[in-house]
Amino acid sequence: MSKKILFILLTMIFNFNIMANEIENTDEKIEEKPPLCRAFILGDTKGNIFYAENENEMLPLASVTKVMTLMLTYEALENGKIKLDDKVVVDKNMAEMGGSRIWMKEGTKISVDDLIKATAIHSANNAAYGLAKHVGGDIDTFVAMMNAKAKELGFGKDIDYNTPTGLPPHMTGRGKDTGSALGVYKLSLAALNYPEYIKVASKKEESLFYSGKSKIHNRNKLLGKEGIYGIKTGHLDNWYNITVASDENNMNSIAVVLGAPTEALRDEKIIDEIKLFQKDYKVVEFLNKNIPIGEIEVLNGAVKKVEVYSNKNYSEIVKNDSDVKFVMDKEESIKAPLYEGQEIGEYKLYVNDKIVDEGKIIIRENIEKRNNFFSIWQ
Repeated sequence: MSKKILFILLTMIFNFNIMANEIENTDEKIEEKPPLCRAFILGDTKGNIFYAENENEMLPLASVTKVMTLMLTYEALENGKIKLDDKVVVDKNMAEMGGSRIWMKEGTKISVDDLIKATAIHSANNAAYGLAKHVGGDIDTFVAMMNAKAKELGFGKDIDYNTPTGLPPHMTGRGKDTGSALGVYKLSLAALNYPEYIKVASKKEESLFYSGKSKIHNRNKLLGKEGIYGIKTGHLDNWYNITVASDENNMNSIAVVLGAPTEALRDEKIIDEIKLFQKDYKVVEFLNKNIPIGEIEVLNGAVKKVEVYSNKNYSEIVKNDSDVKFVMDKEESIKAPLYEGQEIGEYKLYVNDKIVDEGKIIIRENIEKRNNFFSIWQ
């Protein structure tokens, strides 16, 4: 083999190795780029889901666990089992509990009201523990209540509770609280039925009075952005969760992020998806029971035609390019007399060939018979 040919072959091998290294390095850079999150879901407050990523995988909940703790607390308040001004005595476990917390020492008496605020706003683990013990009597009983409530609300298979706080096993000696993004979405839908809880969770700051007036600040830094209010954040090492509600442009929605590597990426994902939702979808008032949807001919009546209405209001969030069809099933004419509220037909509303609503067609006034000689010929 000539020296010239050998040189060419060596050059080709050398260049190939450089290209291979460049490709390998490029792949490494791509792999090193952190994903925005492990799982995500966005849906409206009626249960319709618009975007989802890996929504069924069971993942650590962290402090999102406290949503159920607060729901059960408010349920106990509504049932008269406990009161806001009840005083909870801090035990040794509360006093020594780590992670996010408020100051307390063994023997301190703290009101349920202050414990709720500290749990919902500041995500204080010791406050959540105090609520659980006060409501359930002991932690095992309260955790059983949490799982029973999840089952009752239809997401028992989507969330598994082991603590009232979401703290990891090495801090509690108990199992890990886990759930899917779909489960947290369903949990958040249920939480919206506790308006007093949502009201507290939506506050950027609040005062506590158990140790002299002091302020706590909400760990949810997205409050007020893109219509966001509530609901709960969660954090473990290199693991950030959040569930929020938004009413931007009257498009009521819930967005959930689980497993973001940083708080910034978690919040970025939420904002990006809500903005995309606002761009791709719109809320449409399809029916208003006070606005006529047509008219019908009246035979033998004091008037020749009468306006007709739907029996209810209906609005829906739909994609901008949706195909909408409204079908009325009614007679072309009807004989008098007619009466206010009388049903004269039915309607069906289709979006992309799927029935999304159906109801009755009614009239909203009384129509008497035409009272003269010529009415017998009609």
